[in-house]
Amino acid sequence: MCSSDLAVGQCAIEADLITEPLPNYNGDQAVDFDMYAGYITVDETAGRALFYWFAESQNDPTNDPVVLWLNGGPGCSSLDGFFYEHGPFKFDRSAGGSDSDLHYNPFAWNQVANVIYLEAPAGVGFSYSNTSSDYFTNDNQTAEDNWEFLASWFEAYPEYSTNDFYITGESYAGVYVPTLAYYTHMQNQNSQNPFINLKGIMVGNGVTWEKYDGDSFIEFAYNHGLYGPNLHNELVAGNCKESSSIHCSELELEVYLGLGNINFYDIYRRCYAGPDSPEYLYNKHQDARNVGESVPCLNSRAATEILNDDSYRSIIHALPTADIGEWSICSSKLIYQKIYDAMPRDRKSVV
Repeated sequence: MCSSDLAVGQCAIEADLITEPLPNYNGDQAVDFDMYAGYITVDETAGRALFYWFAESQNDPTNDPVVLWLNGGPGCSSLDGFFYEHGPFKFDRSAGGSDSDLHYNPFAWNQVANVIYLEAPAGVGFSYSNTSSDYFTNDNQTAEDNWEFLASWFEAYPEYSTNDFYITGESYAGVYVPTLAYYTHMQNQNSQNPFINLKGIMVGNGVTWEKYDGDSFIEFAYNHGLYGPNLHNELVAGNCKESSSIHCSELELEVYLGLGNINFYDIYRRCYAGPDSPEYLYNKHQDARNVGESVPCLNSRAATEILNDDSYRSIIHALPTADIGEWSICSSKLIYQKIYDAMPRDRKSVV
């Protein structure tokens, strides 16, 4: 949508326009909207760059709002939201065809909004840094980098700079979203900074008070018979709802380890991945030490396969595997420091 009367520098992002059809889209509806994908550098010195995929609104892109989407983790890719939740295409085996077919999503957010799916922080998905120490990061650095991305993105797409803008996300985006919104608001107070027309935020299934969230799940698990009364009585005797002692941490770990391969988002349902891939049916725990929490039960097989195909990466302008390694739904590169354990309590001290 870069118009001819704009400066050449403002139109450089046109190189990110996706011009080839996605190979695994089954074509059940014509694609009559533009998509852009590629990198925006947020730190030139460190060589830190964030990958985005932008889906133009199918309704009225000139006037519809711009929405930023962030998946959580911390350390999980927002392409999860693109391919499995509300992107213009979805992997949906119920629609027929192969498990790896993309189908048109009639409920996509870009039916009514211009949506940016951002992989952040660096080390998540296709986002990367040339400085390995950048993979040791935290809530504040993530908010600052995401603001740098937005400032550069709106500069590159000036036609959207006056549209209403919303920050949205899920899970650990319960921290990402408000910290970025607050940082954006504060940056807007400085007339030397680019003004971002922030109108609101939205968080689903959000982490907002980690201790409370964790304790409530342990109670939920006990009340649904997922672990026994002896262990529960030890948790109660240790006052583990209030205590963060080593003993309580060991007991809570025992609860989670005892749960086994269970879908935390629906304890009565398995996660389907296909008859030949039983290893994808349940939660994957291997990244828990690095990203700070158990990875949700996701059928990420199809996305993992296509996003590690260098020919597919070329279409969406992502660097090849040889340069930045394999794409995964949740990163094993990050060592992430959580600063804000309770957003309501800490809201005045954010970044």
